[in-house]
This record gives sequence, C-alpha cells and structure tokens, in this order.
Amino acid sequence: MQILLNPCSVYSKLGKCLDFIFWDVISFCLISLM
Repeated sequence: MQILLNPCSVYSKLGKCLDFIFWDVISFCLISLM
C-alpha cells in the first residue's frame, strides 16, 4: 500500500539502484583497463 501511496519513494529507490549499478560497471571497466 505504501508503494501506491508514495511513488516518489519507489522512484528514489530505483534511482539508487541504477546509480549503484552504473558505478559498479564504471569501476569494473576501470579495473579491466588497468
């Protein structure tokens, strides 16, 4: 029910997850380049 009442919290959680995945890929690329 909280998801339906507060979609902003869901978007912020998705943003955090995407940001984490993004930096994980960046760090992996940097390590592989080294």
